[in-house]
Amino acid sequence: MISNIDIDFNDKFTLYDYLAEYEKRFIIKALREHGGIKKHAAALLNIPESTLRLKIKQYNIDLSSINTIN
Repeated sequence: MISNIDIDFNDKFTLYDYLAEYEKRFIIKALREHGGIKKHAAALLNIPESTLRLKIKQYNIDLSSINTIN
């Protein structure tokens, strides 16, 4: 359950923008927790590894710097 979400609604972002941002954060967190191992991160997220690879590419997530990404 997510309880304390700081969201500033404005005309710049759509619901899809917010969802994409949180999806990216979940992916980065899962990758961090599993040392960048995509197979394990995908299992944690309960998604196929192929989907995780697609999302990593979609969000331009640099696996070599996942520990420094906010």
